[in-house]
Amino acid sequence: MNLKNSENKKNGMDLLILVLYLCLLSLLSLIPGKEGPHVIIGIDKLVHFTMYLVLGIIFFIVLNNLKKPESIYKRIILSVCFCTVYGLFIEIVQGFVPGRSPDLFDAAANFAGSFFAPFLTLHYLNEKKGVSTLKRIIKKSFNWFFQKSL
Repeated sequence: MNLKNSENKKNGMDLLILVLYLCLLSLLSLIPGKEGPHVIIGIDKLVHFTMYLVLGIIFFIVLNNLKKPESIYKRIILSVCFCTVYGLFIEIVQGFVPGRSPDLFDAAANFAGSFFAPFLTLHYLNEKKGVSTLKRIIKKSFNWFFQKSL
């Protein structure tokens, strides 16, 4: 098997992970629920931040592995914009789901996670001075995040 086929399979796997994660995130965000304080204040925003941090990491890696835009800045902007628009869309759709409602602070937490994702990813890519795998980046990101938050 040649190198090009191996890269295509890796890119395809990363893209599949992105699509599956988007489906999971959509499903979790749009499950009808009862209104009212059912989570500890602040934990909800941490969950939103973390979910969109992971989405941003996955999207940024997929973007880096596809045909690369002219600069890293374009990739960062595209990643943050995609994840933010997706988060805003989900928040708006929640207004039509029984027992759910849009929340501006949820959207802000989504944006924050989306914003930090490319920079965190770049940090780990540069740490190894080469291409890093999706699994390693996500594992290190979760370890770093939970060490800092506990």
